[in-house]
Order: sequence, then structure tokens, then C-alpha cells
Amino acid sequence: MRGFKQRMEVDRFQALIRERVRPVDAERVPLACGAGRVLSEPIVSEVDVPAFPRSAMDGYAVRSEETYGAGPYNPLTFRIVGEVTPGKVFPGRVGPGEAVRIMTGAPIPDGADAVLMAESTREADGVMTATETVTPRKNIGRIGEDIKAGTQVFAAGRLLRAQDIGVLASIAGDLFRPQSATAQISPDGTTIAYLRAGILPDEQELVLYRYGTGESFTVDVGTIQWEGWAPDSVHFVYAKGNGLDLFLGEVGLPPRALGSAAGLRWMDEGNYLYLSGTPDDWTLTLGSNSGEVSPLIELTASEGVFVAYDFAR
Repeated sequence: MRGFKQRMEVDRFQALIRERVRPVDAERVPLACGAGRVLSEPIVSEVDVPAFPRSAMDGYAVRSEETYGAGPYNPLTFRIVGEVTPGKVFPGRVGPGEAVRIMTGAPIPDGADAVLMAESTREADGVMTATETVTPRKNIGRIGEDIKAGTQVFAAGRLLRAQDIGVLASIAGDLFRPQSATAQISPDGTTIAYLRAGILPDEQELVLYRYGTGESFTVDVGTIQWEGWAPDSVHFVYAKGNGLDLFLGEVGLPPRALGSAAGLRWMDEGNYLYLSGTPDDWTLTLGSNSGEVSPLIELTASEGVFVAYDFAR
């Protein structure tokens, strides 16, 4: 094998690299787009993970002292007073002789101090029968067991992998949890719309992120469902609230409420069509996104106009 024409010491070669290579400018990107990126600064968690005592098993949250003596030949019974799943909180308190059905990862209800595994129980007619004793804090994960507040999670310079994104999604601060793994990119590729967790458990924030500038701003907060971008890449539509009222947004401007609507379809450039109301009392509206608040055309059901539209959408 032929040798190299020139050689140098490793230390000198590394020094040459450091002299000639500079880090690229840092930018903030959505968490969903973080895999494959290199951290420009260390990530320190501002919260404990978990932030509450959580169940480590599927089973029943109970008062441990009431299970003492339970066994296959001495079963003890408990009245089931509710159920708690991950992301939900049991509204009451576990009292004497009571149990709450619980799933792995769910917060421990007040009054309970242990979780009895489902394999050690039987359930029938709202009654749980225990065949095993549990001690205090049995099958319960402690606050901060995974990550303690103030802990450095990742150091600067780390190449983020898919599993790292999962870890980052569990902590607060400037990071966020997207509602889905897919961000909605505008047709011209300059803007990303995504949903991230809000302050309240059932609340999301609709956020726009601009490529190049790195600008990110919140459009609205609440129970939000993304509808889509307009062909002009400037306007977008989303639904909000329990009734899913429709909103028309424009990048950089406050959104405009369109009312309770079944959906919106873009027509030619600058115009849109949407249907609101019920199958027996509907309004078909042709509007403009050029800044006019009033609809251009409005046809109601009383005028006998037939429109083929799926209200079950």
C-alpha cells in the first residue's frame, strides 16, 4: 500500500481544524425538527420529571395499611370509586375501604399511598378483591425520579438523536411538546405552524416559526385544531374552542373570527368559501382575505340554494 506524501502530528492537525472552522450561528427550531441538530448551549431542566407521584403499574391506588393481611386465602375487598389515566387527575380522595383504578404513568390520587398490581386483584360489580399486601409507596414513582430540576440534561455540542427529543419533550423552559410529530409547512416553505402544550392540561398554543429569521410567535391559545395554509402561504385557518369556531389568520396580524363553521375551502387567489350553521339552517359564505371583514356573498338555507357538503366532517 502506498504511503501518504505528507504527514503531521495529530495535535497539529486538530489545531489547524480549530483555526479554520467556526461554529455556525445558533437558531431556535421547533422540537419536532431538532433531531440531527447540534446543541449550541447546554440544556438544564427547569422542572422535576415526573412533576408528581405517578403509578409505576397498572392496578389500583389504595391505602396500603388497609391491605395488610391480604392473601390468596384471605382476600380483602375494596369499593372502586373511579379511574385515573395518564394526563388526568382523580378529582376526589381515596377514603377507607376504597380504591381507584389506575394506569401506568397516571398521578396518584390524594389519600392513596400505594398501588396494588392488577395481577394481584380481581374485579367484579364495582368491587376490587385484593390477594396481596402492599407497603407504603409500593409501585409509586417519586417526584424527580427521572430528572431533577436544575440538572443538566445535555451538554452543548451534543448531536440530538430521536431518543433525545423524547427526553427534551418531557421538560419545560424554552422547549415545547408539539401536539403531533408533523409540523404544517406553508406552501412556499418559509413558515412552520405547530401546536405545543399550553399552560393548562387541555390547552395548546398555535405557534408560527419563520425560517431564516428564527422568529417564533404565538398566534392563539386554547383547544385548537389546525385546518391548513392558504395557497398564498400568508393566510391560514384553524378551529378553536369546544364548538370549534373557525379563525382566519394572517402571518404577522391578529386572527379574524369567522364564527362556528363546518370548514373552509380556498378558491381562487384571495377568496375562500365556508359553510356555517346546521344542515337545516346553514349559511354559505364567500369571503376575501384581502382585509374585508364583511363576506362578499352570503347564501342562506332559506333561499333554497342546494350545496353538496359533508356536515359529518
